[in-house]
Amino acid sequence: MGESGTDVAKDAADMILTDDKFTTMEKAIAQGRRIYDNIKKSILFLLPTSFAEGLIIAITILTQDNMPLNAAQMLWINMVSAITIQFAFIWEPAEPGIMAWPPRANNASMMNWHDVFQIAYVSLMISGIGLLAHDWLLAGGYVSAEVASTMMVNIIILGKIFYLFNIRTHALALSKQFFSNPMAFA
Repeated sequence: MGESGTDVAKDAADMILTDDKFTTMEKAIAQGRRIYDNIKKSILFLLPTSFAEGLIIAITILTQDNMPLNAAQMLWINMVSAITIQFAFIWEPAEPGIMAWPPRANNASMMNWHDVFQIAYVSLMISGIGLLAHDWLLAGGYVSAEVASTMMVNIIILGKIFYLFNIRTHALALSKQFFSNPMAFA
């Protein structure tokens, strides 16, 4: 404890509280759990959306089609939309009952099998819908290649936004938690 602890105890401690209140430690643990949870959500957001873009390129190369996205569009997707969408996790409040969760083991991995399945599933969904929409628009002669490419960019970005609202909270997407983070809407 910071005020009543001896100097020897302070030197040997890994953490020193600035006051002698255990509520300070409880608040710090809650904040640490919130930050860890939001970092995990951020990683679970970035991996599948980035893999989806990679899958689009890989499938296009394997099928020997024309590349549906140019370099500027890929940069726009990664540098502008992904970063701005991901900012929503900074203001994400703590999950209800976060202090009731059991402590995480020091050697526990950040992702479990459900997370890996979710990454693969979301990657396939976003890339599949984008490629199917692009090919359908071109095959039907509805639009030019440039417009179809722009539509694919918008489909990928909308896929990221929908995915953001699905992983923001552990509650169902359309629950009262949906409006708990106004910055996600901004």
